[in-house]
Amino acid sequence: MKLILMILAVSICGCNLRNPLKLKKPKRDAAASQVADNSQSEAKETEELKPAEFDLLMKKVCENKLPDDIKGEAAGVIKGNTSFALTLFEAIRGNEENVAFSPFSVSTALAMTYGGAQGDTAKEMKETLKFPIEDPKIHDAFSYILKDLNCNEDAAYELRIANGLWAQQDYKFSKTYFELLSEKYGAPAVNVDFVGNVDGVRTLVNDWTAKATKDKIPEILPADGITKMTRLVLTNALYFKAPWLKEFNTEATQDGEFWVKGKDKANVPLMRLKDTFTYFEQEGPDGFKAVELSYRANSKPVATRLSFVVLLPAQNDGLQALQKTLDQDKLEKVIAGLGAKSINLTLPKFKFSSSFDLAKSLSSMGMKSAFTDAADFSSMEQEGKKNLYLAKVLHQVFFDLHEKGTEAAAATAAVANYKTAAPSSIDVVIDHPFMFFVRDKSTNSILFLGQVVDPR
Repeated sequence: MKLILMILAVSICGCNLRNPLKLKKPKRDAAASQVADNSQSEAKETEELKPAEFDLLMKKVCENKLPDDIKGEAAGVIKGNTSFALTLFEAIRGNEENVAFSPFSVSTALAMTYGGAQGDTAKEMKETLKFPIEDPKIHDAFSYILKDLNCNEDAAYELRIANGLWAQQDYKFSKTYFELLSEKYGAPAVNVDFVGNVDGVRTLVNDWTAKATKDKIPEILPADGITKMTRLVLTNALYFKAPWLKEFNTEATQDGEFWVKGKDKANVPLMRLKDTFTYFEQEGPDGFKAVELSYRANSKPVATRLSFVVLLPAQNDGLQALQKTLDQDKLEKVIAGLGAKSINLTLPKFKFSSSFDLAKSLSSMGMKSAFTDAADFSSMEQEGKKNLYLAKVLHQVFFDLHEKGTEAAAATAAVANYKTAAPSSIDVVIDHPFMFFVRDKSTNSILFLGQVVDPR
């Protein structure tokens, strides 16, 4: 069973170096109360968020009425998200480790943050995140995508997407900004007290993310993740679990050789299955193979809209070369070129976690002012003040792929030559480092993106 889990937290701090905040005397109440107007509400004691409430968080998004032309706008946003995903992956992947992240989760949390940005900060975020359209259509497009992915009751897979907004209880935030996040992203504000009870808030947020990911991500906020100067935390949690359309027989799984990091042989559990898969191959020394495995829809033996795609370079040590030439256009050609073939597939089982603070990578990609004293998040605050800056962008992913399925809590000059159909099956042995991604075939959204260099 294949399983993917992802959490992203964006932490906004009021540590403005130009003009340190003069805060009201903090209330000593760490309990949360969901309110739309955080700036004028008193903190009220409520029960901690319960797992059942995650469905309610997206209910408003599922019922949200959007402009008639938003589907076309959303397609442009998804294309931009894919371009951003490949650029960010290049910045974080490294060469020696297994890596996975959720581009959709990162884009969603940063789109929520972008809703509060102005001036150069907004311009830099828009360019870095590859947003092709202007406000407010950006948020309508994300709301459409969230609705399309999150409001499918007929699927066999579990895909839970939840957004959270955690705000300092006595800070003067913009009511308009909070209403935007509540309406478009299903993220009503929760009053907390970073100033008076930072450890209690950290526990509350970590418990929320643990429940949203069924305990696959137990701690999104480490001990130093937030401080008494934190004023706002945005969270996005994504949980995914789906069975294969055709499951691997566990009895057929045997140890076999895998070229760890493209250099050293090691014995790892290899799953085996002969079936019809969609397949693409680009020939030559810099070529690669792509195999797509579908997930099962409901209780019926038919493919669902979600799939897992492997990109296997021709050379044992060819992963870096493949990644450097893989841009959005090339990826689109691969997906468009996938065709049904009889395949003898050998695929390693793997399970790992990845954890990042994406601040440096995002800054190097163009989001420079957001992480500095020059940040302009004035649309988050009353009276257009500029007291806030982006402190951390924390992201974690858990990915588990095995015989039953998946569970998870992330232009080139080469000419692709299509192989003609052959009467015999094609052997695809995934025995050296490879890329993978989980995609939604309906919207072309990439939910997870990663690499495996050592499946042990």
